[in-house]
Amino acid sequence: MALPPNSETERGVYLRDVFYNTHPTEVFSKWPKLTVEDHAVVGRLINLYSFIEINLRRLVESWADADLLTKGRIKDLPLGRVEQLAQTVLPWPEANMFALKRMAELRSLRNLVAHFGMMRFPDDDAFLFIAKVKPTIKSKRASSQWKTSCSLPCSMVLFCLGWCRSWREWHSGSLL
Repeated sequence: MALPPNSETERGVYLRDVFYNTHPTEVFSKWPKLTVEDHAVVGRLINLYSFIEINLRRLVESWADADLLTKGRIKDLPLGRVEQLAQTVLPWPEANMFALKRMAELRSLRNLVAHFGMMRFPDDDAFLFIAKVKPTIKSKRASSQWKTSCSLPCSMVLFCLGWCRSWREWHSGSLL
């Protein structure tokens, strides 16, 4: 599963340290939960990206039906390969190619919000994305059993949602 690349920023390091220096009991019992609006944004992001995926797959399958692709099981291709095919089969105008590449890049955000636990930081307008990992012999701290994939400002998730909305409209219109 594609996840966002790790980029160390001063704020990100600070937020990660806040998480790692907080006892898990406190994180799960005292940190703010997602708001109704947060849940709505996450749901919209996942739903819009699902439609983007559907339309990309429709596009590639139609090319396969028109014998523009090599034979094979197009329906079984992973989404990353579908995205590559969508970018390479036609000579897209520059703006469309930019949109296709950005969709592929931001799929990692969709994966993050769909597959990781999300919480809000108590004193910062940012989301924490966490998952449980198997502890190793070397990791004795309870917090080392948690993986923080990233922390993101809430505004960044909203910004990406706006991109996904415009892509869905672009995809739907281009395939009619």
